[in-house]
Amino acid sequence: MNAHIDPETEVVAMWGNYVVPTLAMPSRILADHAGAVVASSSDVWVYADREGLIIERFHDGRTTLARVN
Repeated sequence: MNAHIDPETEVVAMWGNYVVPTLAMPSRILADHAGAVVASSSDVWVYADREGLIIERFHDGRTTLARVN
């Protein structure tokens, strides 16, 4: 993740399972716990406002990185 997002950028993680709350944290924290984040729900979205990026990780293993205007 740090190749595209500064380690200190605040990112917002959102899960497809609404039981898991949406969380904001520095991207370095998310990167350190990426395995647990992905394992906690089948679909995960991470939004980095400063960089204007969204990362989508789907249950089938597909990952997409896109610029958001």
